[in-house]
Amino acid sequence: MKRQKKNDRDRVLTDSEIRTIWNDADGLFGNFTKLALLTGQRSEKLLTMNYDDVRNGVWHIRSEAREKGNGEELRLPTVALEVLANQKTISPGPRVFDCPIIRLRNLKLRFDRRYKLQHWWIHDLRRTSRTLMPAAGVPDVAAELVLGHIQGGVQAIYNRHSYFEETGAALDNSPPS
Repeated sequence: MKRQKKNDRDRVLTDSEIRTIWNDADGLFGNFTKLALLTGQRSEKLLTMNYDDVRNGVWHIRSEAREKGNGEELRLPTVALEVLANQKTISPGPRVFDCPIIRLRNLKLRFDRRYKLQHWWIHDLRRTSRTLMPAAGVPDVAAELVLGHIQGGVQAIYNRHSYFEETGAALDNSPPS
């Protein structure tokens, strides 16, 4: 019988690790990780985010040709807007995170060495965000739409509700009105 090795795609950060990242990561890396946790978006989406993509507290996520899906429009919680304001002092240009992914990886490695965090990837923040949503009472359909996962089957054909309020409430951790 062949033993199955642990899949890297299983990693969800612990509460202690989240606290360490939230409290001790600062600057560009801190703002990036916080926004990744708060929105559940892919690194590529965060790296292509412009300040003018956020209007009236709603992030209008750009869609690329042949892209399967994304969150499209996400109402950002107040704390995410505060992170964006903080980032603007670091990167005042049009792009929120005006840096190559390799710079973020290097900042992550430096952070990991300093705080003794091991064996996690930036993408694990997305999985952690998704895992925490049901624990906060977010319905699965809203959590999946926050991440930009396309609904399949009959749901995709017949359910035309936008879930804008529900996804906003998911990120805000408050019930929709």
